[in-house]
Amino acid sequence: MNTYLSTTFEGEKKPPTDVLRALRNHDIKSVELGSTHLYEGSLAEKLTDEFGDFAFLTHNFFPPPISDDLVINFSDPRPQFRDASVEQATENLLFAARIGSKLHTIHPGFLTATTVRESAAALHGLFNVTCRKSPGR
Repeated sequence: MNTYLSTTFEGEKKPPTDVLRALRNHDIKSVELGSTHLYEGSLAEKLTDEFGDFAFLTHNFFPPPISDDLVINFSDPRPQFRDASVEQATENLLFAARIGSKLHTIHPGFLTATTVRESAAALHGLFNVTCRKSPGR
């Protein structure tokens, strides 16, 4: 069994690479990249270049967007928020693939859609969008 340490242990919002450097100092290289970090530009390149010896998992809202106004919520009954969630999650999944993440977890949301079918339809839409945007498709 593999054990991964989440970068969310860091109490304050920092760029993810700052947290990874601290973990490297303790010889920890199996890491779940959490969703509590500051936005950091050119992150995929930094992770693959500087931390290529790490094994990554990615969690929900990683990498964080430039703006922190959005909460991923596929269950939101308002189409503009649900669609924005699908778009952000798609970008996060594609990012996870670019850095070789072995697993990407997704939370379905915090507000309840009017039916379970609507929530399932939103998740189905996410996977359809992601498949269409995937490299090599």
